Amino acid sequence: MYLRLVLLVLVGLATFGRQVSSDIDSTSSSTTPSVESLICLPNRTETCSTSTEAYSSSSSTSPSSSFPSFDRLLTEMEILSQKLRMDAIVKELNEIGARFNRLPPLPDPFSEYRLYGRVSALEGSGCGQDRVQCGARTRAQCLSDLFVCDGIVDCINGRDEDPHICSEEPVKIGSTYVGFSFWQTCLPRKPHRSIIVLTRSRRIPEFKARVWLKALFIHHVGDDILTHHMTGYFNFARRQIVLLPVQMTDREFGVQCLFNRGDHDHLDCKIVQPVSFTQCGFITMERL
Repeated sequence: MYLRLVLLVLVGLATFGRQVSSDIDSTSSSTTPSVESLICLPNRTETCSTSTEAYSSSSSTSPSSSFPSFDRLLTEMEILSQKLRMDAIVKELNEIGARFNRLPPLPDPFSEYRLYGRVSALEGSGCGQDRVQCGARTRAQCLSDLFVCDGIVDCINGRDEDPHICSEEPVKIGSTYVGFSFWQTCLPRKPHRSIIVLTRSRRIPEFKARVWLKALFIHHVGDDILTHHMTGYFNFARRQIVLLPVQMTDREFGVQCLFNRGDHDHLDCKIVQPVSFTQCGFITMERL
């Protein structure tokens, strides 16, 4: 009895399987698009669109509409392809960022001028007083400092009108430099803090080689604060600030300062008597 029951179940399953197979074959034959309907040729536009519409309408009414359509599969494949491309781009950008972070820092744009300034301060320019050196490496040229930054190129290499040399940045109004004064003669003072504040900066178009200045020269001596009003100029060629007291007395002194480190932030100054320019001391200053 059990054997007959098992045989009946097997026969029923086989019959049902053949029926499902025939239904799937009929459905796929009626809904599967032809090659022509999937490929749009330039001269077969109507056929392509008609076939596509027919396929869309047939697939929408097909019993197998619960399965993803061919267009949807194409869309999903395209999305997947774009995602893979984006992942590859992100990976490449990360690698570029890692290589960029491993690069050494860029050199300071003023490093050349710093080195040149220090070498010139040690060796001199090789030219006479009030003259500066310029020109090519194989041909030295000495030029009056009155012709530097005057708007006319005189040096062979154009260095006399170099924008870095002719920058007014060091002597802008409000520029403040602070340092310690060390007296050698003239006044029996201990080392003290000194400040230079530029209160006026003017460049005359008719004489561009100088910037005319007014400044406050402040000394903090013990508990006293001594303020001196100064006037003077900035020499582009020598990178020099010269300030003299407005009132000439025995207690007033001038300063001659050089930007001889190749930047706009450090000054090496001499404290001088305003008439004879005899050196009384020196100040090492830095821009605030």
